[in-house]
Amino acid sequence: MKTSTDRILTTHVGSIPRPENVRALLRARLGGQAIDEAELAARAAEAVTEVVRRQAEVGLDIVSDGEMSKTSFLAYTDERLTGFVPAAANDPSAAPTGAGGAWARRVDSRREWRAFREYYTEYLPREMPLASAPTVCEGPIAYKGQALLQKDLATLKAALQGLHVAEAFVPAIAPAMVGRGQNRYYPTEDAYVFAIAEALKTEYRAIVDAGFILQIDDPGLGETWDMLIPAPPLEDYRKTQARNLDALNHALAGIPEDRVRYHLCWGSWQGPHLHDLGLRDIVDLVLRVRAQAYSIEAATPATPTSGASGRTSACPRARCSSPASSPTPRPWSSIPRRWPSAS
Repeated sequence: MKTSTDRILTTHVGSIPRPENVRALLRARLGGQAIDEAELAARAAEAVTEVVRRQAEVGLDIVSDGEMSKTSFLAYTDERLTGFVPAAANDPSAAPTGAGGAWARRVDSRREWRAFREYYTEYLPREMPLASAPTVCEGPIAYKGQALLQKDLATLKAALQGLHVAEAFVPAIAPAMVGRGQNRYYPTEDAYVFAIAEALKTEYRAIVDAGFILQIDDPGLGETWDMLIPAPPLEDYRKTQARNLDALNHALAGIPEDRVRYHLCWGSWQGPHLHDLGLRDIVDLVLRVRAQAYSIEAATPATPTSGASGRTSACPRARCSSPASSPTPRPWSSIPRRWPSAS
C-alpha cells in the first residue's frame, strides 16, 4: 500500500454515483423487469472508464471503479452469495430496509428516525431510496460471484491503462453487513456470520491477487447501534461487534495487512443526530481489524452527548489513518470531537 511519505496522497471512500443510463437499467431489474444484461455490462464498463479517468484528472492518487456495476455497496452480494432468497412481500420478519417495504415500517427501524418521524418520512424516499428487495437466508452460504467479480477486476484494469495514479482499490462489504437479522438456516448467529465470512474470503483474496488494494466497507460497526430497539447495554453491543470483527479477520486471514484498508462511516445523512454511537466507544475494536489503513468518516453531525465513554486507544505505529469526509453538506450544527489520545 502506498503511504504519504513525500506528500499527502489523496483518495475517497469508494462508491461514486452511477450515471443515469446505468441507474435506469439497475432500477428496471430491481423492479422485476427483464433487461439486456450485455447492455448493462457495456454501460457499466463505459462508466468505469469515465469515472477512473475523471478521478485521475482531478488529481486523486488512489482511485476505484466507483462500484459502477453494483446495485449498491451492500446489495451487490445478492448476486454473489448462495443461500439467500427473496422474502415474501408480506413477510413481517424481513428486513424493513429493502425495496418494496412500507416507508412507515422503514422509519420504525431506527431510534433516530422514530424520534423525528415527520422529517424522515419525507427525507428517506427522496434522499435514501431503497436499493434492493429484502432477502432471507434459507440455505448454505457460498460464493458464486466469481464471473461477476473477475469482470469487474478486468474492467478496472483496462480503465487504468495509460493513466498516472499511485494505485487502485476495490471495495467489498464486511461479513456482518450482509443479511443482518435474516438468518433462517444456521443454528446460531455466530455460525451465520462466520459462514458469510468464509464465503467472502474468496472475493477478498481475488481482489488482492489481482493487484488491487482491498477496502472493507463496514458502516455496521457504528450504525447498527441505532437499529437496536430498545438500546442494549453498550458492553453487550461491543461483544456482538467484537464477534463480527473476529469473523472479518477470519475472512482476511492470509492477506497481508498492507493490502487492506478498512472504511467505517455512520450517521452522516442530513438530519438530526441524537442517537449516534461515539467513535470512542468502538475505536479499540476498529484497531483490531487486520488492515494497514483506517478510513473513518469525520463529518458526522454530533451532539455533546453522543457516546462519550472515556475509552482511549493508541494506534499501532505500523498503521495509518485515511480521514474521510461526508459526501453531503451538513445543514445541522455539529460539535467537534477529538480523536482518542495516542500517547
